[in-house]
Amino acid sequence: QDTILISADTLVSIDSPDQKKKRLLAYRDVRIFKNDLQGKADSLVYQASDSTIYFYGNPVLWTEGNQMTADSISVLLVRKKINKIYMVSTAFVSSTDSLKNFNQIKGRKMTAYFDEKNIHHVNVEGNGESIYFALQQIKEKANDSTRTISIVSGMNKIICSNMRINFKAGKINNISFYVKPDASFIPPHELRKEEILLKGFSWRAVDRPTRGTVVQRQP
Repeated sequence: QDTILISADTLVSIDSPDQKKKRLLAYRDVRIFKNDLQGKADSLVYQASDSTIYFYGNPVLWTEGNQMTADSISVLLVRKKINKIYMVSTAFVSSTDSLKNFNQIKGRKMTAYFDEKNIHHVNVEGNGESIYFALQQIKEKANDSTRTISIVSGMNKIICSNMRINFKAGKINNISFYVKPDASFIPPHELRKEEILLKGFSWRAVDRPTRGTVVQRQP
């Protein structure tokens, strides 16, 4: 259940009696699969001494319903479970809601803290921006039955140097703002297409590895 599967064009394992020198290197078209973590990058370094995986070259990671991208990403493992994910430069955490809207968090530097398989909270340090959609559930009658549907009641947009985003069951629950926050709530009829995505956002679900694409990879 906790095994990490890795595939790449080139894999190099460096063994040594010195724990600090033991490492695994992966080059070009790197893909990883773990039950609670999937990823893709150009290169990867795993250092046994600090139980950290370093991703370079357009890296992207997925945990549950959240996508994480940055110029460089590192994952700290504790007892074979994800403990923290560090994202440096042009960092994004993104997800979709039940209506396929993109909830987004952006910052210069971000750290995601995990509780078991799910993100517990994310700290944003520098140039923080966030967009998330508020959904409202309403009951709709059709013939003799009643169903509950979700509609967008508005979009929250926050700009703040530093912030903390708290998650519940892998989804945004609430946000704490630090250093002169600028927040606005935009109702649906005032939303413009260019406002619903943060600059630099990219949704890369098509790149998400499965166990089969890693294990059964063709040369």
